[in-house]
Amino acid sequence: KTPIKDNEIKYNLLDTKVIVAYIAEKLENGETIATIPLTKTGYVRKFIRDKCFYNGDRKNNKHKRLEYKSFINCLKINSVEEYQQDRRAFAGGFTHCNPYYTGKVLENVSSLDLTSSYPTVLIAELYPMSSGKEIEILNMNDFEMNLKYFCCIFDITFYNIESKIFYDNYISYSKCYNVINPIISNGRVVSADRLSITLTEIDYDIIKKMYKWDSISIGKFTIYDKGYLPKDIIISILELYGAKTKLKGVEGKEAEYLGSKEMVNSTYGMMACHADIIPENFTYDDFLKEWIEPELPDMEKSINDYNKNSKRFTFYPWAIYCTAYARRNLLYGILSCGDDYIYSDTDSIKLLNYQKHKQYFDDYDIYITNKLKKCLEYYGLDRELLAPKTIEGIEKPLGVWDFEGTYKKFKTLGAKRYLYTDSKGKNHITIAGVNKEKGLEYLEHTYKDIYKAFNNNLVFPADGTGKLTHTYIDNEIEGTIKDYLGNECNYHELSFIHLEKSEYNLSIAQDYIEYFIGIQNAKV
Repeated sequence: KTPIKDNEIKYNLLDTKVIVAYIAEKLENGETIATIPLTKTGYVRKFIRDKCFYNGDRKNNKHKRLEYKSFINCLKINSVEEYQQDRRAFAGGFTHCNPYYTGKVLENVSSLDLTSSYPTVLIAELYPMSSGKEIEILNMNDFEMNLKYFCCIFDITFYNIESKIFYDNYISYSKCYNVINPIISNGRVVSADRLSITLTEIDYDIIKKMYKWDSISIGKFTIYDKGYLPKDIIISILELYGAKTKLKGVEGKEAEYLGSKEMVNSTYGMMACHADIIPENFTYDDFLKEWIEPELPDMEKSINDYNKNSKRFTFYPWAIYCTAYARRNLLYGILSCGDDYIYSDTDSIKLLNYQKHKQYFDDYDIYITNKLKKCLEYYGLDRELLAPKTIEGIEKPLGVWDFEGTYKKFKTLGAKRYLYTDSKGKNHITIAGVNKEKGLEYLEHTYKDIYKAFNNNLVFPADGTGKLTHTYIDNEIEGTIKDYLGNECNYHELSFIHLEKSEYNLSIAQDYIEYFIGIQNAKV
């Protein structure tokens, strides 16, 4: 009953034709409806798996698959306990801010970004290249020697641990257990009488630089031989990075560039796609019309299925080390900035007095480039693959710090919460839970001084967030619905999703407010 405009019909028609044409293209290239990947990560996984198994030639290179499977079958998770330890060790990116600058309006804040951080460490660093072996640590010398020569994942308890620096803290409280009397800064541990955590040797190296403690005790300790990731994975990542670079700035290839950029960024997602190889089972009881309490499957069977999976071409601990190496590179940058460090998010740093710290970033670029070259030399690959050129002939080296400019103003209220004015005078916001464009539009139209308004308990109304709350309704429902012209129609649905605009309260936890105010008062 609702009249549909011509442009609305055209939109629906083209939206469908695009999908139909896409499926047809995939079918022509040998795919089936069942094998077309559903996500960008799925395409990357398929691309790299084919490279590992067949070197891109499924018909004439089947012996390659047998060779690779023989290699990957030697990398197994040995037990439920080892898998559970791996899960505890797995952590994501580091996002935090300097409590001294929280809530302050700062000027001349510079921003640097690591170029393709995860792809870089996948190439440059050494990863677990054997099944794990549990060993007993005899003394501190034994402990340090194993950390030096093996990839190590271990449980450790710190007694009377305390941060050596005020401007940031590495240990995530959510990853700790058996914690006594902690002091927390925006989710990060400042100090504790005792805490236990599962680490890699990479994490332990960072913690040594940022904390002091009275003593430690070591629990379950698992070691792995070290080595570069397989050559075919290295080649695949370099190909994806090169393809993205060659499309950058090419007129008419904007969509292809974005697609290629997503492919590069999905290489880590491909590694972490089995972040939980023993997922909970969720069951819906059709008779009771309700969800049954989730339960874990047979854990030993799930691990055995993972080890024997004929499609497996990665090893779970690789994902653990990928993020650990990326965090280390970021944290070393933070430590080099010292008191001038303001904010970080996974692969970027905001800081004051950039020129004062520029030499560190220049030196790091040389360091990481040499590490990347070492991997390519090991595999006999062309070094030029590390710095592909854009259409204008400009080299884009992988892994280096990219200077993004200096902001006129910057203010942060914590992780994933900041506002800045760029060198051209344009404002930008990043707030988890608020659309960047909609949220900024609300601020600029509502407040004369948006920096003053950007503070604790700032409320974005439902129309100002660009956010929709999804409510899933499984109950059968019927009634009458009215369109915007007043036309009425009966409906009868077995289930539905209700979308509603929702407000957002920019509240800061009281314990963090007390912490950063204490830091700021102590520094005055």
